[in-house]
Amino acid sequence: MKKEIIKYDEQFKRTVVDMLESGEIKSIEEARRVFKIGSSSIVTKWIKKLGKGEILPKIKIRRLIDEVDSIENKEVYEKVLIHLSSVECGG
Repeated sequence: MKKEIIKYDEQFKRTVVDMLESGEIKSIEEARRVFKIGSSSIVTKWIKKLGKGEILPKIKIRRLIDEVDSIENKEVYEKVLIHLSSVECGG
C-alpha cells in the first residue's frame, strides 16, 4: 500500500503559525496534535518560513568536554578522558 502524502495550503500553515505566535496554542507539539499534523518538524519549517521564529526552541549545544567534570562515576569519567585524549591525538 502506498503512503499517503499530505499537502497543506498556505492558509492552513499561516493559521497554525499565527495561533502559535499569539499563544492560543502553547507549543509546536500541541499544534501538531490539534491539527493532526504528521510531525513537529513540519510545523518548525512553517515557523521558519512564515513566522518570526521567536517561538522556536533555543538550541543549546552540549559539548562532552564541557560536561566531563560532572560525570560522577569514576570509571566512566576515566574512560571518557582516555577517549577524548585519543580523539585529540588523532587515534
